[in-house]
Amino acid sequence: MTLLGTSSLKPASNTGMRYIAPAFAAEGADTIVLVTFDASNYPLEEHCRYAVHGDADRPYTFPNFQFQQQPPGLRIGPWPGWRGIPPMPLTTLKSGERENELQFQFWGDELYRHVLRAVVKISSFRSEQIVVSITDPRLVPLEAQFYAVRPLKPTPFVFEIPAEKLHRHPRLLINQSDLLALLQNQAVERREFLRRIHEFIPMWDRSLVVTPESKIPNDPESLTPEDRLLIGAFLALIEPSSANTERGVKSLLDYCALTEQPGFAPLTIDTQSGETLFLLSVGYDWLFHHLSADDEQRIRKRLWEIADICWNHLGYEREDYAQAHYLGCGMGLLAFSLLFQDRHLRAREWSSHLAGVAKLVLSMLPADGFFPHGINLWIYEFGFLLRWLELLRSGDGPDLWPQSAVMVNASVFRAAATSPDGLHGVTFGDPQYRVGGDSWCHYLIAAKTGSGEARWLGDVLLDLPVKGVDFRNAPARRRVYEYLWFPDHVEPAPVRDGTKAFPDGAQIFVRTSDSLFTFRSGPPLGKHRYEAGITGGYGHSDPCNGSFLLHQNNSMLIGGPGPVYRRDTSLQNIITINETGQIGDSAVWMPDFVPPSLHAPLADIRTAGSTVAATVDLAHSYLPHLGVQSLRRSICVQPGRYIFGADVVTLANAASIEWNLHSCGEFSQFGGGQVLSFKIGAGSNCPTAFVSFSSEKVTWKTGLTEFVPAYPNNGERDRFLRIACQTDKAVIHWCICLTGGLPELQLRKSNDATWDFPDGTAVDFDGTWISLRGTS
Repeated sequence: MTLLGTSSLKPASNTGMRYIAPAFAAEGADTIVLVTFDASNYPLEEHCRYAVHGDADRPYTFPNFQFQQQPPGLRIGPWPGWRGIPPMPLTTLKSGERENELQFQFWGDELYRHVLRAVVKISSFRSEQIVVSITDPRLVPLEAQFYAVRPLKPTPFVFEIPAEKLHRHPRLLINQSDLLALLQNQAVERREFLRRIHEFIPMWDRSLVVTPESKIPNDPESLTPEDRLLIGAFLALIEPSSANTERGVKSLLDYCALTEQPGFAPLTIDTQSGETLFLLSVGYDWLFHHLSADDEQRIRKRLWEIADICWNHLGYEREDYAQAHYLGCGMGLLAFSLLFQDRHLRAREWSSHLAGVAKLVLSMLPADGFFPHGINLWIYEFGFLLRWLELLRSGDGPDLWPQSAVMVNASVFRAAATSPDGLHGVTFGDPQYRVGGDSWCHYLIAAKTGSGEARWLGDVLLDLPVKGVDFRNAPARRRVYEYLWFPDHVEPAPVRDGTKAFPDGAQIFVRTSDSLFTFRSGPPLGKHRYEAGITGGYGHSDPCNGSFLLHQNNSMLIGGPGPVYRRDTSLQNIITINETGQIGDSAVWMPDFVPPSLHAPLADIRTAGSTVAATVDLAHSYLPHLGVQSLRRSICVQPGRYIFGADVVTLANAASIEWNLHSCGEFSQFGGGQVLSFKIGAGSNCPTAFVSFSSEKVTWKTGLTEFVPAYPNNGERDRFLRIACQTDKAVIHWCICLTGGLPELQLRKSNDATWDFPDGTAVDFDGTWISLRGTS
C-alpha cells in the first residue's frame, strides 16, 4: 500500500455542504480515500452508551449489564446503529460520475481531538478531483488522503460438471467413491468414531440449551435441530436401516419447517444463513433416494428461497472474502450451486464466482500459517474454508487443495497456540480462551497432506470436554466430520516443547510441559494479508502490539480481556499514556482501514538455545495525539523460568506513563526500595514480578479489571497491576520470575541494566536487546 498524496478540502458552494479537493490515483490499483473531519461542534456523545454492571452478585457478563445514554459507566462507542443509537449523518464522496457513501471509522481519539475519519474504497479510480457532500454542517471536511491498494477481486473459475454426474447422490462432502471407501473401511478406529455418533440416538429428542454467553453447558452433549439433520442424514447414508432413514427424513423435514417459521433468526445473519443453506443442501443430497416426490419438491423450493437470501447477503460488492461471515454464507451458496448447477438459473454463475473466491482466499493465507485472531475464530474460519474445499472436490468442481504447506502450517499455528492441557487457545484478537471442537479440521488436513502433526493435534482435541466452549465451535454434528475425515493412513507426530515463531505476524510461542508463552507485534492481520490488499483487521483485532500472555498450570497466569465491546489498550500487558494507547483504543471494533504509517513494525526476534528475545519500537501504533516519539519494548524469555522486559519511552510532552499487567491471581506487594516487588497469586512458590521505573515518583494500584464484555465473554475477571509516573521519558525494567532464585537489578549508564541471579546467571539489557550470560 502506498500513500499517493494528501489534499485539503475546500467549500465548493456557499451552502457549505459540498467540498472539493484534487485527487490522486495510481495505474492498476484501487484507491482508498481517507477523509478527516472537524467535529468540534458535533455531538459525538449521542452515538455512545454507558455500561454499568447492575448487580455485583450476578455474573460479569453481557446480559447483566445495563446500557444507558448518560454517565456513569464505561463508555461504549461511538457505535452508530446499536441499541437505538442514531446512525452517522450521510456523507458521500463523488469521483467522476460515481458517488459512494463514506464509512466512518473510529480510532479511539475522536472524543479527545474532536475529529472524525471516514473511508471509501474505489475501484479503477481515475478522477482528477473529488467532491465530499455532507448532510450535517457540524461535520466539516478538512483533508483527504489517497492510498493505492492492490485490487481485491476474484477471477471467476469457470467449470462444468459432467452431465452424467449432475444427478448422482451423494456428491456434497462425500461422493459415491468416498462412500464406498468408507463402507469398506471397518477398522477398529473407524468403528469407534461411529460409536460416538450412535451415542446420540438415545438422547435424540433432548435439545441443547446454551448459556446466555453462547457456551455449551456442563451437561451430557445434546442436539440442536441442525445436529439432528446432519447426523440423521449421515446415519441413513452409512447405515440405511428403516429406523435410520425414517429418522433422517423426519429431521430434514422438521428443519425445513423450522426455517419456514416467521422470524427464523438465523436467516437474518449472513453466517448462519449460509450454515442453514449448507445443512439443507447436504441433507437433501444425502437423503435424496429416500425422499418422496412431494418432500423433494418442498425441500427444493425452500432451498431456492434461502439461496436468494444468501446471495442478498453476499452480492458482488463485498470484499471480506477471508472472514468467517463471508466464508460461512458462501459455503451454503457453494453447496447449493454445486447441487443444482443445471437447474437453477444462477447456479453456474455463483459456483464459478465462489470457486474464484476460494482461490483468492487461499492466496491470502500466509505461508507460515500465522493467524491474527483468537483460536475461536480460527475454528470458525477454517471450519468453513475446509468445507469449501471438500465441497468443490466431492462435487466434481476444481480440486483447490493447496500443494504448498499452507494448510499444514495453519494447523501448526493452532497447535502452537494450544495450552498444554489442550483446553485453551493462547493468543490475541477477540480470543475466547476456552476453545475446542476442531479435531476434524486437523484430521482433514492430515488426510489431504499426510501431516503427522495435524493428525496428532486431532487426536489431542478429539475427546476433550467441551463445557464452556462456544457452541458454534463444537456442535455435536462435528462427530460426523471426524468420521468422514479420520486419517487412519497417517501416523501422529507429537508437537515438542520449545519455541515456534511465525514471522508473518512476528508472533512467538514458547512451550514447556506445563506452560505456554506468546508475544506479537505487527499489522493487524499480518504482513502477507496486508500486502494482499486486506487493509484492516475485520474488526476483531485488538490494540495489543507488544503484549504477551502466559498460560501456566492450567490457567492464564498473565492474561487479557477476551471478547469485549471496548478495546482498551490498558486491558493488555503493555504501556499506556494517560490510560490511553494504540490505534483502536476504546473502540468497539478495530478500524477497517489503518494507514501503513500507523502500523507497529514486525518485531525482530532472536533465539539462542531455549532462550527467545524480541525487540520492537511500538511508537507508530499509538494514537497520534499522545505524542509518542519512541516506545521500544524488549523482551527475553527462558521457558519455565523467567520473562524479562525493558520499555524505553520518549514523549513529546510529559504525561502519565503506565505499565500494565493482568493476571488471574492477586498482586500483593512485598519488600521495598526502588524495585517494586509483587507476588502473583498465593502460596510460597507463586511467581514474582519486579518492576523498576527510572523516575523516582511512582504510583501503583491493583484491583479487579473493569471492561465491557461482548456477549460471548464468560465474565471471568482478572486483576490488574498498573504502575505509573508523570514524565516525558522513562525506562522501565521488569522481570517476572516463575521459579528459582530471585534476581537483583543493577542499573548502569544510559538505559543499560543487568539482572543478577544468585547462581551466577546474569541477564543484560544493552538499550535494544536483552540477553542471557553465565550458567544456570
